[in-house]
Order: sequence, then structure tokens, then C-alpha cells
Amino acid sequence: MKLKDIETNRLILKQTTFEDRNEIFKLLSDEEVVRYLNLNIHLDIQDTDNLLKEYFEGMENNTKFPYTIIDKESKKFV
Repeated sequence: MKLKDIETNRLILKQTTFEDRNEIFKLLSDEEVVRYLNLNIHLDIQDTDNLLKEYFEGMENNTKFPYTIIDKESKKFV
């Protein structure tokens, strides 16, 4: 299933892809970020790969809809 991109004045919400893994790892290996999420801190990239695998399997059976949020101006993941 392909998710539709969503744009606001400041943000782009796009379907998460495997190519996003390094940026996702950077965020999810930060204790301050993970503190506010229902996730464990990612200690290595394999943790992120496992999470993405779970998300992508969920997309196939319509139980998960992972979006990546990007700031338009800075192009950074938020």
C-alpha cells in the first residue's frame, strides 16, 4: 500500500521508507526523543531495522501506517 504524502505550511508527512533508516536511528537513539515515545531507545541500527520491518509488515496487512515528518525549511526529520 502506498500512503499519500501530506503537506502543511511547515511540514511534509511522507511514507516511511527503508532509506529513512539512518535519520530514524539518529532520532530513536536519542534519550530525550525516546523519552516521550512508547519505544525503547535504539542502541544500534539493527534496532531501527527491526522496527521498520514491523512497520512494513503492518502496512501489508493494514494495521500500521508509518509516516516520516520532515520540516520543509530545514529538511530535517522531526
